[in-house]
Amino acid sequence: ARLTLNFLFSRANENLRAILLSLKPYNLTTFVHAIRSQVELNALIQKFIQDEDYHKKNLNLNEDRAKQKELDTVININTLVHKLGESLLPYTKTYNDLSLLLHPNPTAIRFYAQADGEPTNDKSGIFRPQIKYYFNETIAPTEQHKSWFDGYLWFFLSSIEHFIILTDSLKNDFFLDEQEEKM
Repeated sequence: ARLTLNFLFSRANENLRAILLSLKPYNLTTFVHAIRSQVELNALIQKFIQDEDYHKKNLNLNEDRAKQKELDTVININTLVHKLGESLLPYTKTYNDLSLLLHPNPTAIRFYAQADGEPTNDKSGIFRPQIKYYFNETIAPTEQHKSWFDGYLWFFLSSIEHFIILTDSLKNDFFLDEQEEKM
């Protein structure tokens, strides 16, 4: 139970750190990933609030999918985000807009991350990328970019505040079964 809560707080902490690192100079990839990650985290916590046993089903489905019924599947993250809706924050619109910047994921990573590198010396064929963490070449520090980043930054800070409210609303101990609860 504590590990699950620690994971939720650690993930939010990493998102916050990523946002801070992506502001000077502007790092579009890190910035967008951190915001999308926070939206996904809030959506997951909302699901935990609505369905206190969801974590048990989710963990069991990921253990051995072959033993599960065809109708028992893990809920797609887009479904969870869309259930957050637009009433408190423009979650769905923001998530969809930012997702367009990073797709298709596999082919866009080299462009956005500007990864260069060579295979390892052990001749295993494994690629060891050298990633530029700050993308001055990708996002120039213009007034238009500052305005764009500032707008999404306010959304992100509001989503962090909502994360705290959601986490405070959790009534779930995240135990898998009675045996784990007694430990």
